[in-house]
Amino acid sequence: MNWLLSAVLCALLVEIAVRLPFSANIAGVNRSGRRALRAVRSNSVSDHWKEKAMLAYAGMMFSCSLKLAGWLLFLGAGAVLLIITFDQISRGFSSFIVSWQGIGLSIVFASLYLAVRKLLIHARL
Repeated sequence: MNWLLSAVLCALLVEIAVRLPFSANIAGVNRSGRRALRAVRSNSVSDHWKEKAMLAYAGMMFSCSLKLAGWLLFLGAGAVLLIITFDQISRGFSSFIVSWQGIGLSIVFASLYLAVRKLLIHARL
């Protein structure tokens, strides 16, 4: 029973994670970092304006990082709630899922689910 619940848990968490705006926030961090690096390397920009630009880029990077942490926290809270719910269905599920066997199984299930999901989506197009 724990194996089946692990597969369901992984499928649900992968679906939630795919729908959350992780890529937009990661792209925001990358974009801010690239812009900051370009400003620092530029010889045509004075040090005064570099300081101002770095402050602005650091603020954008912090904002995107904070959003990313919030979404990760949301995903983690969802995982905890699902584990608690599944533990009511099958006693000992929570101890199974945090064991090495459960973690390994979860990695395999999540990876397979994501690969199959990707194949099915691309097959439809």
